[in-house]
Amino acid sequence: MVTPFSVATTGLGVRNAWIGGANVSGIRAVALAGEPEPLGAAALESLGGILGVLEPSALTEDLGSTYAVTSGYFKRHASCSYTHPPADAALIIHAEHGPVAPEEVERIEVETHHLAAHLTGTQWQTRLGAMFSIPYVVAAALRHGGCPPMVFDPEHRADPAIVELAARVRVSEDPALDARLPTQRAARVTVRWTDGTTRVVGVDNPVGDADHHPLTDADLIAKSMALLGGGDQARAVHSLVDAALVSTDVSVELTALRALAASATNGAGDPTLAATTRRDL
Repeated sequence: MVTPFSVATTGLGVRNAWIGGANVSGIRAVALAGEPEPLGAAALESLGGILGVLEPSALTEDLGSTYAVTSGYFKRHASCSYTHPPADAALIIHAEHGPVAPEEVERIEVETHHLAAHLTGTQWQTRLGAMFSIPYVVAAALRHGGCPPMVFDPEHRADPAIVELAARVRVSEDPALDARLPTQRAARVTVRWTDGTTRVVGVDNPVGDADHHPLTDADLIAKSMALLGGGDQARAVHSLVDAALVSTDVSVELTALRALAASATNGAGDPTLAATTRRDL
């Protein structure tokens, strides 16, 4: 699929459907693998020209010794991964200062790499639009000390304090930070207070990155509890995921996960997350 990044930054929900499309492509790939010369037309036309250049050697590079799944990360924030380093920096400032009020701030400067520098939206008609906005995410982190799913709801997006803080955020590309890609996805947040003082926090990689600050089992349980609304559900999900890794019929575990998702709520009893979890499963 041709998937321009602007679809996400403008907050269009079709971006979420692409994941489903990718899963379907994976299933079809297994079927194609059993056909004679399965890569013929795909290599010459679709994958070989229209959508890029096919490099078959990459499919078997370090096969059996290196697993890409171990080099990813768990998201700490319910937002675009490029917003995570600025959000992590903002959380450090929040921990030092407490909730930041707009009248305390002259301006907020966010320096980052070129992949993130265009996430500058200051109007958020949808949850997704706010999730792909560095000004919004930084403002929410400074104000509320976190960026969980509920901070992207309509009430928070209309919060005057968040709107005013986000309006003070300026995002720019720093060539020095850009040069550190891809091993580091760095960002630097500078808060210039109205009293004339300045606070600067730099982050090399997002918290949760396997090579930087991986989340522990305890962190994951705490995240599950926050999302599912209870320790029993979080531990049940953890147990079912462990079982799925060695199961000979994962439909058993998936059925149990669906049952849990049907009753999942966040800490406030809001069923929104339950609906989201059901769609994901």
